[in-house]
Amino acid sequence: MSGSVGPHGLIKHRDDDDYVQAGALYRVIKEDARQRLVDNIAGSLAQVTKPDVVARTLEHFRKADSEYGERIAVAFGRLRG
Repeated sequence: MSGSVGPHGLIKHRDDDDYVQAGALYRVIKEDARQRLVDNIAGSLAQVTKPDVVARTLEHFRKADSEYGERIAVAFGRLRG
């Protein structure tokens, strides 16, 4: 096994980052569940009033999976008009 020791003594794999697991999960869930997830996140994000927070949040989802982030951005745009 190779890698460095991360927080709490866990071995950190060289491909690990804060987005790998979120993107992998998004890609394995069924399309109807993806749509519900996107709609729920966009609905919550539409309540945020600070544009910089919205932009940073969308960027996090895009880093997990570009389609995931884009779908949330589109749904958010429809809600905020």
